[in-house]
Amino acid sequence: MKKLLSVVSLALLFSGLSLMAQQPKIEIPQRTDQERWNRCAYLGMVNSLMVNVFCKSKGMTVEEIGDWLGKQYAPGWSSNMTPQGYFLGVHRNAMTWPTAVVEVTAETENEVTFRSFRAYVPYFGEKGILYGVTIGEYEKIGMIVNKAIAEHGGLQIEEKIDGMWWVTTVSKKK
Repeated sequence: MKKLLSVVSLALLFSGLSLMAQQPKIEIPQRTDQERWNRCAYLGMVNSLMVNVFCKSKGMTVEEIGDWLGKQYAPGWSSNMTPQGYFLGVHRNAMTWPTAVVEVTAETENEVTFRSFRAYVPYFGEKGILYGVTIGEYEKIGMIVNKAIAEHGGLQIEEKIDGMWWVTTVSKKK
C-alpha cells in the first residue's frame, strides 16, 4: 500500500510540475489573419530574393541568374499555353500577395495585355535595396524568368515597368 501511495504521489507531483512548466511567461500576441498573410508574403518575397543573393555571391550576373531560374521554373508550366492561360497562371501566383491587383487591360484571342501592381516595392525601402539586391535587379531577373516561361509555352512576351505597375503583353508566336 505504501508503494502504491508513493507511486501515486510521485505521479501527481510530476504531473503538477509539467502543468506548471507549461504556463507561458512570455505574453504571446494573437495575430490577425491579415497580419499573418502580410508576414507570409514578406517571407515569400525574402525567400525568393535569397536565391538572387546566393547566386550574386557566387559571381553570377543578373542575366545568368534569370536564365538559371527560368530553366528551373519553365518546365512547371504548360508547354502549350494560350495568352489567357499564361495570364491566369500569373494571376494565381500574384494572389499570394495580400495587396495584389492584376488587371487585364486588353485582350484578343491571340494576345493579352495586363498589369500587375508592384506590391513588393515597399519591402525594398527608400533606397530600393533589400539584402543587397536592387529592385531593378529583382525585376530584370523576373522578366528573364517570365520570358523563359512564355517561350516554353510557345508564347512571346513584352514587359515594362510603368510607375507602380508591371505591364505585360503576351501573345501567340507568329
